Amino acid sequence: KLLDEFQEAFEEEVRVRKAREEVILRQMDQHERHITQNFDVEYEARVKRVKEIQEELVACMKSRVAADVELDRVCQEEVDKIQTLIDAEVSQRERQDDNIMRALDQYTDKMQASLEIVNSTNA
Repeated sequence: KLLDEFQEAFEEEVRVRKAREEVILRQMDQHERHITQNFDVEYEARVKRVKEIQEELVACMKSRVAADVELDRVCQEEVDKIQTLIDAEVSQRERQDDNIMRALDQYTDKMQASLEIVNSTNA
């Protein structure tokens, strides 16, 4: 009789253990599905965000290139304007120098003519 009770208690323990194992296995399966779903959702969200960042980067790079081209154009226009002003200033100074040289030549010619007149009256 003690052996039967022990056998019955053992079988009860086996049934309880199997029931607990089934509960644990179901919970593990549920957790695994939940984790897999969460992982998939998180993965998709991250892939989407990476794609958005890449698109934003491409847009920023295009914008930067366009801005650089525009800056180069504006700078070149300014350099051209300055070069035109410098060329005009050089031309004006050359004309002024030529005018000064002509005036000096005329002055020199008149001085020489005056000296010739003075020298011719003294001789």
